[in-house]
Amino acid sequence: MGGVGMGAGRAAGRRRPRRGSNGSALIETMVAMTIFAAAASATFNVLMLAVFTTRANALDTHAVALATQEREDLRSLQYTVIATRDPYTSGSPNLFNGTPFTVHSEVQNDTPATNMKTATITTSWSYLGRARSYRLQTVYTNLNG
Repeated sequence: MGGVGMGAGRAAGRRRPRRGSNGSALIETMVAMTIFAAAASATFNVLMLAVFTTRANALDTHAVALATQEREDLRSLQYTVIATRDPYTSGSPNLFNGTPFTVHSEVQNDTPATNMKTATITTSWSYLGRARSYRLQTVYTNLNG
């Protein structure tokens, strides 16, 4: 029986590689890692956009609140003393989460008509290096004049 039997034709102890295992697992792993990296990057970008948007909205809301408060402060004054003023200047700003806000109230007499004053309240701040502002306008009437 010379040489015919089990294991004939193969070296002892060596196995034949399985069909389809010639490095394809490595390629599949690399593709999966690339897909995961792209998905993680997109998710991170969406989260960062959400953080920036939330911060911008909080600053916008504070600006509206400051302008509304100034309008109410002017309304509480007697008509004759309602005048242009700067309750928060760059020298003494209103701080909100480390962001300085300034408020300026410009009052025009007899506008739009006699015994009326138009107040334009401007709140200003900076976010991400860009100047931002919110403007509110209202008319006060002298009911005693």
